[in-house]
This record gives sequence, structure tokens and C-alpha cells, in this order.
Amino acid sequence: MGIRSNFLTIRIRLALIILVAALPAAGLFVFESWQAYKRAYAEAGRNLLEMAQLAANNERNIVQGVNDLLTAISEAPFIQNRDMLACNSYLEKIGRRYPHYHAFSIIDRKGNVICTGNKLAPSVRVFDRPYFDLVMREKRFVAVGYLVSRVTNIPGVAFALPILDSGLEHGRVIGMVGTAVRLEAFTSLTRGLGVPLGARVSIVDHQGVVLATEPGRQAEVGKPLASNTLLASLFSGKPQVLEAVSADGVARLFAIAPAMHEGRAVFFTIIGLDKASLAAPALKSLSINLTALFSLALLSLIGTWVASKKLLIRPVKQLIDTAQEVASGNLQARTNLTYRGGEIGELAHHFDNMTAALARRDKEMRASSQYIEYLAHHDELTKLPNRRFLHMRLAQCLEDNRKTGHVLAVVFIDLDRFRIINDSLGHAAGDLLLVDVAHRLKEGLEAKDLAAHLGSDEFVCVLTGLASFRQAAVIANKLRDILCQGYVLANQQVTLGASLGVCMCPTDCEDAPTAVKYAEVAMRTAKESGSGVQFFSREINAGAISRLTLENELRKALQQGEFTLYYQPQIDLASNRVVGAETLIRWQHPEKGLLSPITFIALAEETRLILEIGAWTLDTACMQSRAWQDAGLPPIQVAVNVSAHQFRQAGFAALVGRALAHSGLAANMLELEVTESVLLNDVNKSLTQLQAMGVSLSIDDFGTGYSSLSYLKDLPINKLKIDQSFIRNIMEIQDNQAITRAIVGLAKSLGLKVLAEGVDSAQACEFLRELGCDQIQGYYFGKPMPAEQFALLLKKSAQVIESIDGNSLAPL
Repeated sequence: MGIRSNFLTIRIRLALIILVAALPAAGLFVFESWQAYKRAYAEAGRNLLEMAQLAANNERNIVQGVNDLLTAISEAPFIQNRDMLACNSYLEKIGRRYPHYHAFSIIDRKGNVICTGNKLAPSVRVFDRPYFDLVMREKRFVAVGYLVSRVTNIPGVAFALPILDSGLEHGRVIGMVGTAVRLEAFTSLTRGLGVPLGARVSIVDHQGVVLATEPGRQAEVGKPLASNTLLASLFSGKPQVLEAVSADGVARLFAIAPAMHEGRAVFFTIIGLDKASLAAPALKSLSINLTALFSLALLSLIGTWVASKKLLIRPVKQLIDTAQEVASGNLQARTNLTYRGGEIGELAHHFDNMTAALARRDKEMRASSQYIEYLAHHDELTKLPNRRFLHMRLAQCLEDNRKTGHVLAVVFIDLDRFRIINDSLGHAAGDLLLVDVAHRLKEGLEAKDLAAHLGSDEFVCVLTGLASFRQAAVIANKLRDILCQGYVLANQQVTLGASLGVCMCPTDCEDAPTAVKYAEVAMRTAKESGSGVQFFSREINAGAISRLTLENELRKALQQGEFTLYYQPQIDLASNRVVGAETLIRWQHPEKGLLSPITFIALAEETRLILEIGAWTLDTACMQSRAWQDAGLPPIQVAVNVSAHQFRQAGFAALVGRALAHSGLAANMLELEVTESVLLNDVNKSLTQLQAMGVSLSIDDFGTGYSSLSYLKDLPINKLKIDQSFIRNIMEIQDNQAITRAIVGLAKSLGLKVLAEGVDSAQACEFLRELGCDQIQGYYFGKPMPAEQFALLLKKSAQVIESIDGNSLAPL
């Protein structure tokens, strides 16, 4: 008897289904609450700004009224006649008529207050007030702002208007008339605006000094705004809505509206509302909705748990017991269920029939199993793979890519305007449209690629075996063009748009769920921007631009001769002499300096520029080797790396022959290094031609590629180069010693020479000597160096090799 698991029972599965079914509703409630908060936030900003502008209009009316009143006073005859008795009487009457004003004053051009409606203390002067100099200099009406009057000692909002001479010196400022509006007048403007409960209202002057607030904050009057953010925003002089933290530490949404006079902002109305109050309704709604959803789910769970025992658990248990008896060999066992209604009854009936004719039903059951498997992995409407199958297939493709190094793209597609079509033409028409879209996707993709339907108007395509980013972009745009062609639904021509997001793997990620998610994120960006097709991140786009720039610079480098060759010595362990040099290319970039091949060779391979670079390298290396010989230096064999693209190009052997002929170098002085992967292709003809010419051939990085020992005996190979990954830590890693020993033994048995790369210590050198390795190469004897420095190395005749930095000797 098998052991039944108490986990994931039918009851638990039903409970999980109910909980999972409730998750989308919970997510929708959260989303709607967030949208409600955003709408409330935007609406509050507009309303606050309208209220602030209303108050600013009232402030502007006050300023205009003050200007008109001061203009009328300045034009009175007693002003020009200097009749101070009439002036004092007139200003006293004006003060009684306008109780919101105080401190009406006439000031001469020296800053002396010479006339006022109040009893004037002797020698009241205002020449040191900043507004005095401003009025005298600019000859215009000035809204001074918050000021404590020296005449009345009452704080208020001061204003001043120049008095111009109407006599012989027409236009000359002979004084000014000033007044102050009581702060209560501005306080009244904060009322009746209809601001929300808890909102903060402030009226400030152009310097940010508070003139009036709502009740309860009178202590702030006469002081600058406590928020630097609000202070800084005043200088723009424009209506605006912004967020700032108040003096009480509360984050608020503020609306600022300037009161303009003659093109200048003289006062500002600031209305702020606590951001928490904006979120409160949305949070309350979310709480109510989630509570109701939880209650409904809980009731469903309780009802399901109670009802399932009789209706589901008992008959299922009886079926299980009968199945166990059949499994034990008792084909006479029956379920003995008395009813035949419903799925369980039908299952029992068929199960009993199966026990009576097990052999006959076996084939049918297999067919049914296959059909169920199909339904579990495919969308019923479009017949495309569903999300589950997509993740399985995508995970397998990503695993294959890790082995092959290929690139794939995940394209997330969302149909634009599908909901409108679905709502206007009906769900039947929408289903037909989805079927047509699925057909177009399958027709637009290659057989190796995959199209899946996730639900609604969302599709995902997996593009495999891509060679480049550009290829993915071309295919994505092609798919979009196919989807954007016209459709005929319900005898109507319908035009549909599509937004595509592309995630490149493994560039962006290496697992299926993340790839689909990243592609969806990119699709959302494409939909919002209207770009149609969007790759996952700006970095990828920037990377593509960078690669294009590097490609252009590579072409320019070829034309302007920016490449140079370095040479690393190869030492013969029998004679302790330099017998060869590996040629290594460097790029002398005009801005970035000397670049190693790791920064540009891969792009050169992809763009096929490697053919031109390889030809130049081959020709230059041959010329340099011949030049060393002509200079009387010992002849050595120069080794040149050859890429797979070079080896596969037509006439490669002829290209090598031309380089030898041009330089006058003997063919046996040239060694071509190829990787194991190159030899797996059909290159026998080129190898035979090169061997006939006398050129030596070596296998570079031996032991790291897809090795096939047959080519070692069938192809004309002269040397094996053991990869430095086995040599660099050979004295510490026993496995590396065993692999190296095996490679040396293999080479010796086949009559091949062996060279070890990456030798960086005397111990490794002696170990390789004892193994019978023929040649060695590494930083212990010399780093790659320019041709001039390598020539100095060749001149040495002592049994030592000097390291590249010249500070240490490596005795052999």
C-alpha cells in the first residue's frame, strides 16, 4: 500500500483555488485605490490653484484700489501748495472713511514725514527705508509689503506712490504719499474661499513674509516662510502646484498664485493641503473592499470544506481504495458507488468498465491522456501554447543557449484598441480577431520560433537562434507590421495597432519568468510612448549605439593604421632559446589609448571586419619576421592566430601565399594557430594546401573546445598549444597536472610538438620540462612586447631570458 500525502489534498487544493481566485480582485482593488488617489491628487491641485488665484485676484483689486486712492491724494491741490494744515485735515478724513487703512502720510524728498492724519511725533523720518530709495529712483507705485509704521507703530502692508512736480520742474519727484493696509484686510481674504477642512492658507508679500493666515496660525504673521522650497518657488512669479514640507513637518500639496500689478508679482496666495488627507478616502475604500473580499473568501472556504466531505472526499476515497486493489491485481474490484450523476459518478462508471476490459481501454486512455496534456498546455481559443507551456519551452531554450552561446529574444505583444473593438463589435468578433492574430503570428515566425497566447489581447513570441540585436529588431518590426494590417470583422474593416516589448536573453536575464516580465515592462513603455517597439532598457539601446560607434571606429582604424602588433616569446625547453613568437594585435586608439583585443575582436568577428584585420596581421607579422632576419637576428617562427571566418573564406591559402611572397619569409617560419572548433568544419582542402606550402599548423587553446581526437591523426597538425587555464595554477591543482600530463602524452604518441601557455613560475617551468613539454610561453619569460623590444630579446645569447619589466631574471 502506498503512503498517502496529507499535503495538497483535494480540500486544500480547493481552498488554494478560492484564494488564488481572490487575488486578482484584491489586486484590482489596490490598483483602483491608487488610481483614485492619483485622481484626488490631481483634482486637489487644480482646486487649490483655482482658490489661490481667486484670492490673488482679490489681492490685486486691493492693490489697484490703493494705487487709485494714493493717486487721488497725490493730485490734491494742497500737496502742490504745501498746505500742511489742509493736508492733515484731509488725511484725517480719509483715514476715518477707510478704516482698513492707517498711516496716510506725505513724505518730502528728504524722507521727512511732513503730513499725516494722526498726531505726528517730531522728526519722523523714513529715508532709510528701502522702499523710499526705490520710489525716488524708479518713480513708480511700490507695494512695500509687511512693515511696522513709524507713525502708528502698527504692523500692516505698506504702499508708496511718488508725487511729481507739476510746475516748472515737471516730472521731478518732490515727495511721496504712503499708506498701509491693515493686516485684517488681508486676513479677510483667507475666508470664503471654500478650502477643504484642514487646509492651510497664507498670503505673503514678494519677499516671502507672511501677511495673513487662517485662524490659529497668527504667530506666523510678520515672519518669513519657514519652507525654503516655498520661498524658492516665489521667484518664478507664476501660478504653480508643488509638494513641500511645512514648518510642522507635514508633507503637503501647495498651490501658489501671484497677485500681479503692472507685470510684477506683489503678493502671493499659498494654499496647502495635507497629502495624507488625499489618500484617506482611497485607503478607506481599499480597506472596505478587502474586508468584504476576505469575508466572502472565508465563507466560501468554510462552505467548501464542509460540503466537500460528503460530496467529494468520500467517493474519491472509495475510488482510491478501489484503484489500489486493481493495482494490486484484483481486477474484480468495483467502486460500488450507487449513483451515476456528475463527474465523480461518471468517473466511477468508467473506472468499473476499465477494470472489466483493461487491455481494450489502455489505448483509449493513452489518447485521452495526450488530449488532456494538450489542453493543459494550449489556449482553447487560439490553439497557441499557453503561459505554462511558454515558461517550460522558454526555460529549455535558455538552457540550450547556455550551451550553444546563441541569443534569443522574448517579444511581449499587446494589441492596441482591442477593448474598444471587443466592446463595440462584441466578444464573438473579439475572439475571431484573436484567432486571426494567432494565425498571423504563426505565419510570420519561423518554425523554430514560438508564439503563445497568455490571455485577453496579450501574446508572447520567442525568437531563437538570433545572431544579433538588429535581427531581433527587424523581426519585431516585421511582426508589428503584420499585426497592424487591416482585419475584416462583422463585415467591417478594422484597423488594429500593436505595442511590442523585447527582452534579449541572456543579455537582460537568464530565467523564463523574468524574461517575460522584462518584455512586458518594455511593452508598457512602448505603449505609453507610442514607439511601437521598445527593447527592455536604455542600457541595451545605448549598448547598440556603442557597438555601432565601435564598428565605425574599427573601420577608421583600418584606414588610418591604428593597429599595431605585439610579440610574446616562445621558449624551447631543450635549448633554452627563443624559438618563436606569438603575434598579438593591439589597437592604439587615439582617445582611449592602447586597447587589448578583448575589447574589439568579438565585434570584428560579428561584422566580418576580422577578414581585413586578419589579412593585415598576417602580412605585417611576415614582414616583421623577415625584417628581424635581415637585421642579422636569429630566425624564429612567428605564430599568427586565424579566426574561423578567415579559414572559411574562399582563397585563404592563396592569401597566405601572397603574404609570404610579399615579405620573402620562408613558409616554415610561419605558424598558423586555429581553435578546435575551426577544425570541426570542412577545412581539409585549406589545410592540405597550407601543408603543401610548408606552413606549420597548431591547435590553440587545446582542451577547452569540442575536441574530436580523430582530427589529430587525420589532419596535418604540427603542434598542440595547451590552454593557459590548465597551466596557470598547475602546481596547486592536481587535476590540471593530470590533464596536462595526458595532453603531452597524447601529443608525443602522435608525433606532435607541445607548447604550454600561461607559464608564470619556475616551478611550473620545471614541472613541464620533466613532462617532456617542448616549448613554453608566459609572463615568467616575457609579456607581449613591441617589435623593437622583442628584437633586443633576440640579441641576447646568454642562457637566461629577461622578463618584460627588466627587473627580474628567469633562469632556465
